[in-house]
Amino acid sequence: MVSASGAPSSNTLAGKRILVVGLSDDEWSERGNDHVKRAKALGVEVVLLGSEKAAAASSADTVISVDPMDYSACKLAVQRHLANATLDGIVTFLEERSEIAAQLQRDFRFPGHSALGTAACRDKRAMREILKRNGLPVPRFVHLNTRHEAEEAARWFPTPAFIKPAHGAGSIATRRVAKNDEIVPAFDDALEEIENRIPPELVESLLEDFSETRANLLLEEYLAPAKRLESRGLGRVGVELLVQDGKVVFFAMADGWCFSPSDHRYSTLCFPSRLEEDDERLFRSLADDIVSVFELSNGPVILDAVMTDSGPQLYEINARIDSSIVLPLVETCYGVDLVEQTLKIAVGMPLDLRSSEKPEASALLHMFLAPAPSRITRLEFPDALPFGNDCTTKLLKQEGEIVGGPEVIYDAIAILMLTGSDRDEVDSRFEHYVSKVKIELDEITSRRNVGPADQMNGP
Repeated sequence: MVSASGAPSSNTLAGKRILVVGLSDDEWSERGNDHVKRAKALGVEVVLLGSEKAAAASSADTVISVDPMDYSACKLAVQRHLANATLDGIVTFLEERSEIAAQLQRDFRFPGHSALGTAACRDKRAMREILKRNGLPVPRFVHLNTRHEAEEAARWFPTPAFIKPAHGAGSIATRRVAKNDEIVPAFDDALEEIENRIPPELVESLLEDFSETRANLLLEEYLAPAKRLESRGLGRVGVELLVQDGKVVFFAMADGWCFSPSDHRYSTLCFPSRLEEDDERLFRSLADDIVSVFELSNGPVILDAVMTDSGPQLYEINARIDSSIVLPLVETCYGVDLVEQTLKIAVGMPLDLRSSEKPEASALLHMFLAPAPSRITRLEFPDALPFGNDCTTKLLKQEGEIVGGPEVIYDAIAILMLTGSDRDEVDSRFEHYVSKVKIELDEITSRRNVGPADQMNGP
């Protein structure tokens, strides 16, 4: 890259050697690959710490073959690498590697989030204890290890509520309970899902500290959106942050709709949010406080939150970059490539955010999900996309295939991205497109008819 004067630009990643903490042998090989490909396109020399079987290994310049879940082995491998070569920074594109990446950043003195804060983001119980200790709003919660503890909690805990793993991702084994007598059955069902319906490699990598004798589940109060927002269908938000030197340097907030009351995941996410500026300022203030108390100093952060009658409250914090299906929304609306800026933070470079505070457009991502484990009997999408380059769709399933329903992570029939000049235009385009989509499902009443191979067929 060169400047207007013809001199080489100093604000380029070309030639930077960055270590990426990646996958182990038994994990889905494609995860994080799109981000690594983007790093290569930006001229980064990628040193991959992890499995040679991962798809990203084919894009990397160097692969350090080591179990990325073993911190001692990772530290020793990096020490040996640095004895013969240099590194400019360390990153990861995987949530479950964020703790090890933070430890390596700390030990080798590269920019990153604090190791303790990153670990607390992964541990929902510790996360809530830190919020409570620092006077930040936090929903009522109780930690459950045994069925007896669930029975005790069912006698007094306020409902509606959620049961979910204290360590986890992707809304694995998350259940909403409407009444107290649903708490114990939900506890049992969450355990049954973890033990029998989630691939063992995901349990090992995503659900830390889980065992048959230690459920490590959290029962948490449901956070209802403010009544003043009900008529507009608003309240739940997703927030994308970039933090450098302890300061929030980029903030983008989306509206999020969940697929069903029992599902924590977004089925539709749209930037920018339609909440008023006063609400956005309150979320910004909350983001500043969270970044400070968790010492999230250098890197991307994701917040899931809700505007309640008493103000903004947090569901989750993730000290990581978002997925490759969400990042195009941010770039379309704000002109910010989050992979590029994350890599610049990792090597201590100044960011190029241009006029990112005001969105240039609106963008919506919708995932077509099934309400229950089902076989697809009819699937018709428009042959021609109605809005040219402003509409893209990707089918993830075909007729006859199984879709696992909201309890199976990352399982969808199709995804759709729409853009427009403003939210009203995007919303009307979405209604127009969906009216032309025909999906018919034959619900599978017995979970035994949905095998592990079917469950793995998600995006």
